[in-house]
Amino acid sequence: MLHVSDLDAFYGSAQALFGLSLEAVESEVVALLGRNGAGKTTAFEAIMGLVPATAGKVTFQQRSIRGRAAETVARRGIAYVPADRRIFAELSVSENLKIARQGRRRGVPAWNLKTIFQLFPGLAKRRARRGGELGGSEQKILSLARALMGNPRLVLIDEPSEGLDSGTAEEMVDTINFLKEEGVTIVIAEQNLHFASVVADRAYIIDNGRMALHGTMEDLLADEKKWEKYLAR
Repeated sequence: MLHVSDLDAFYGSAQALFGLSLEAVESEVVALLGRNGAGKTTAFEAIMGLVPATAGKVTFQQRSIRGRAAETVARRGIAYVPADRRIFAELSVSENLKIARQGRRRGVPAWNLKTIFQLFPGLAKRRARRGGELGGSEQKILSLARALMGNPRLVLIDEPSEGLDSGTAEEMVDTINFLKEEGVTIVIAEQNLHFASVVADRAYIIDNGRMALHGTMEDLLADEKKWEKYLAR
């Protein structure tokens, strides 16, 4: 579904990614783990075309997307849920969802307002409320719901557990697991190893813009020495 190979990226004159490689196959949840500032968000933004990649390859369903505009990448079936949510504060919940609607794609769920509100009943109760009036956890869910309105095959979720109360964190876990069962591929960027461990099949650990480790989540958890250097605080 997604293949990233030897990816370099810069913010201005400062190099942020150094030969980054990762992949995700269909109906898999992959975790990109690392401390704050390790390069996780940059990796997502480089995949989406929001940060220019200066070297390497990015392919989605065996088609190159490196250097494509973000709107082109989104139309091809990749959705991005940023850590800072980026909802439209002055628009209602329903309007935030409608603005992201795309046509359906074979092999993945076809989302509309009705099915989104069935999946997220909390949003249904607040459908007429402006996005800026929602709490932080509710805005996080709205950002994910808005991404789903594009009927994506692949969803990149940046820090899905950050700032969530316990109930919303459980809702996020259930949603990720549900999407996986429905054939959607998901890559999450996370600092929270516990959260990643309950949703991810495989994990990559990034450190200072470089890939440090990768393997199954089970193998990673089994050997604390493998990850504590890069994740322990």
